[in-house]
Amino acid sequence: MWIGVAIAIVGAFAASYFDVKTREIPNWLTLGMIATGLILSSIQIFYGAPWVLIVLPLALSFPLIWLMWRAGLFGGGDAKLLMGIVSLTPLFPDGSSFIPTFFLMIALSTFMQFFIFGVQEAIKRKDGKALVFALTPAGIACFVYFITHSFLISIFFLAIAADAASPFLPYRKKVEVSDEIRGEMLAETIGIRDGNIVRIAEKPSFLLKIFSRKDKLDEVIAAPSHTGISADDIKKLKVFCSEVYVFPSHPMAPAIFAALLIALLTGNIIPTR
Repeated sequence: MWIGVAIAIVGAFAASYFDVKTREIPNWLTLGMIATGLILSSIQIFYGAPWVLIVLPLALSFPLIWLMWRAGLFGGGDAKLLMGIVSLTPLFPDGSSFIPTFFLMIALSTFMQFFIFGVQEAIKRKDGKALVFALTPAGIACFVYFITHSFLISIFFLAIAADAASPFLPYRKKVEVSDEIRGEMLAETIGIRDGNIVRIAEKPSFLLKIFSRKDKLDEVIAAPSHTGISADDIKKLKVFCSEVYVFPSHPMAPAIFAALLIALLTGNIIPTR
């Protein structure tokens, strides 16, 4: 088990380095992690490890990761990195299931990613009003911990509050419509309603996305997609507008690496046996 954990840590660190330096995670790294992980998991089952705690979480996590990628939460390289990590570390060293705890940490980091980037941008812009919203989630988390004395519950409230505060932080940037924005994540839906161009901002809050009402358009020119802005989108956008808003792209691998370390340090917080 420790071999898989060690490879996962080294692999996630390497992926973070590549993601920050080149903005790409090489396939040889992630596919190698997946293959090695599946081999090690098979060996663990052969030598008596409870196959249910290995096979079932892997069978559920792979489609979940694919759905998260399709939802645009992260890129293809990040998805393969996640698959590599869960393949390498299906169990904690004590034999309990690692994957539920790891996905909890991934969910929390995903909830907070726009918040973290928004705080960085607010600091750069010296936006005092935005920084007040930035401090609110931390205050809520501290209050919850004071009431419950539960680190896990306070982290949950931190993630939820950070997600809710994200729209009040600078979370998007304006760029010129050109071939250079291909692959960028569009931060608005642009369409036509009653003969007029309509632009609907895409909120960075996952909770607001769930509860927000969908605006109807007669025709959609371009909308946010997990694959980013396509060449066809650019061709259509050039006809109707010269500038669009996009989400600033940030490397996700460091957040995944951090989630891995936190999960390993926290230990099994979700009883699975």
